[in-house]
Amino acid sequence: YDYNGNFHSGKMNGYGKIVYSDNFFIKSYEGLFYNDQKFYLYGIVKFKSGDVYEGFFDEHFLKSDLGLYSHYDTVNRGSVENYFGEFAKDKKEGIGRFVSLKKRKVLIGKYYAGDKNGIFSLITSKRKLNQ
Repeated sequence: YDYNGNFHSGKMNGYGKIVYSDNFFIKSYEGLFYNDQKFYLYGIVKFKSGDVYEGFFDEHFLKSDLGLYSHYDTVNRGSVENYFGEFAKDKKEGIGRFVSLKKRKVLIGKYYAGDKNGIFSLITSKRKLNQ
């Protein structure tokens, strides 16, 4: 991998960017580092699938607190759906907004362990996307 960023006492510390050439899932991580640990507190992860997560991480380097996860269609080069809201242990957990461009809908509600939980508001559009 290639790292470009701050060092302190010979370790990655502070803000930086790491680009992977051999990782199966992750293309890059840009954000805060602490004692050579990435996914520390806040950052942007770009996946080889085209998906992107920008948000906070917990002490186990999992998505937590608040973030935006965007799923991208690599063929059409555009965001297909995204989720902005609360996370815990790498899953949707708490209040969030899910947007699907393909299905032309917005869901707002509460998630538990990655699944919808309770009452959701659904907003849909019948207007077709311009191609």
